Amino acid sequence: MKKSEDVFNVVLLDDDEEDALLVRDVIEEYARTSGMNIKFYSFQRSEPFQQFLQEIVETRRMVFLDIKMPEMDGFSVLKKIRQSISGRRIPVVMYSSSDAQSDIQRAYDNAANGYIEKSYDLKYLSYSMSSAIEFFGVINLQ
Repeated sequence: MKKSEDVFNVVLLDDDEEDALLVRDVIEEYARTSGMNIKFYSFQRSEPFQQFLQEIVETRRMVFLDIKMPEMDGFSVLKKIRQSISGRRIPVVMYSSSDAQSDIQRAYDNAANGYIEKSYDLKYLSYSMSSAIEFFGVINLQ
C-alpha cells in the first residue's frame, strides 16, 4: 500500500520557528518509521509559501496551516488556496494553538480538511500528524 518511491510533499506555514522544528522532527520520524518518502517544507511567511504551492501543483502534497500569524492569518491563506482550481484539491489541515470551537468551525466552514491543536505532547502530536499524513498521503491520494 505504501509506495516509498513516490514523494509526498508536506508543507507547513507557521510563523513560530520552534513549532516548525517540532513538526519537522515529528514528520521526519514518521517518514523513517513508515517508509513513506516525505519531503518536508516549512515557511514562516505566506507569500513565499503561496508561491511554492504553485510550483508543486502537480505533485502529491498536503499542507499544515497555522491560524495565528502576523501578516496574514491562516483563514485568509486558506481562502486564497481554495480560490485557485488546483488549490481546491490540496488537503489542508489547520494547525493551531487555539482550541476555540469558533476557530474549529471557521476552519471547516472555509473548507479545511482537518484541524489539529498544537501540542508539546510528542505522543499526541505524532499521532495526530501521522494520522493526517497517512490518510491524505496514502489512503486518499492513491
